[in-house]
Amino acid sequence: MTLERYLGGLTARLFMLVSAGITGLVSLFGFVSQLSLVGSGGYHVTDALLNTLLTAPGRFVTLSPVALLLACLLALGSLARWSELQAFQALGHPPARLIGAQARLVLPLTLVILGLAQFVVPAAQFIAQTHQAQALGPGAPVLANGGFWAEHEGQYLNVRRFNYDNTPQQIDIYAFTPDGQLTTALHAKRATIAPDGTWTLVQVQETDITPSGIITTADHPTQSWTPFLTTRQMRLLSLPPAALSPLSLIRFIHAGHQQGAEVSRYEQSLWALLSLPLSALAMVLIAAPFGFGAPRQTNAGRPLFIGALIGLAFELCQQLITQTGERLALPAPLTALLPSTLLLIIALSLLSQQQNHLTRRRAT
Repeated sequence: MTLERYLGGLTARLFMLVSAGITGLVSLFGFVSQLSLVGSGGYHVTDALLNTLLTAPGRFVTLSPVALLLACLLALGSLARWSELQAFQALGHPPARLIGAQARLVLPLTLVILGLAQFVVPAAQFIAQTHQAQALGPGAPVLANGGFWAEHEGQYLNVRRFNYDNTPQQIDIYAFTPDGQLTTALHAKRATIAPDGTWTLVQVQETDITPSGIITTADHPTQSWTPFLTTRQMRLLSLPPAALSPLSLIRFIHAGHQQGAEVSRYEQSLWALLSLPLSALAMVLIAAPFGFGAPRQTNAGRPLFIGALIGLAFELCQQLITQTGERLALPAPLTALLPSTLLLIIALSLLSQQQNHLTRRRAT
């Protein structure tokens, strides 16, 4: 078995264990949050558990760079503990070869992440939000083709799509009598939602049908309407940018630019996803100085502690740069790639210092 296969296989196995562990841990916090909804409408503990399981793939995608960091630290720490790391170096294997064995995992990990982000995460999030919206209250919204249908006491609501700021567009509202006769049909181009949940319909065309069959139409610039859906249900009925597939994000951004709409949130989500390979590579490189410098008597707790600190610092830095970028209207590629680039520079600097230290020690 070659060195690359040995160290790469060990790191890959540890990555699967670590990613399952931290995804499960974060999902547990998500499950506790979902428990606060239990008792609302028909929402039960089983619904909260189902929602947690369906949203787990999205958490795995987000946490994968940190999981790779911990896996690399654990793998190098294990080699150091059993003197295998020193043996490899004594046999003439340079640190760069050991780092390369772990860095080779970045490409397959990237393919897995992109595959999950494109095909699994959006579908799972779609099912989770549909089921949650249906269980939370009356109306039983049914999502389809980017919009939804909902019904309550003879009123039918159809929203064909959501705008880039999650406001409903292309709205149809139908009112029926108990015996199934259509009495009113409203069509609005869009709606704005007030804090109290009231909708202000914009560019409304109203059609009234009397029991004798007389049809009258009228146009209104705006019209107020009180929906039968709660504000919580409305929030659930539009997928957040982070849950959209890469191709969907690209289409949203392209269409938004053509229409002059604000798409910065979608750009941030797209570039956050595209920056994951760079983040993974930075995590591999930042693990190396700590892994090669690990003493022989090191235990599993040390690399986990180091990895947790680096991961926490990286996440805080990422959030800070993202928030600052949004306030200052900085380009999304800059704010998404800057944290990983900084971490990469720090990792290369630490590796260079460590290599210089080893060269001076061998010279003396």
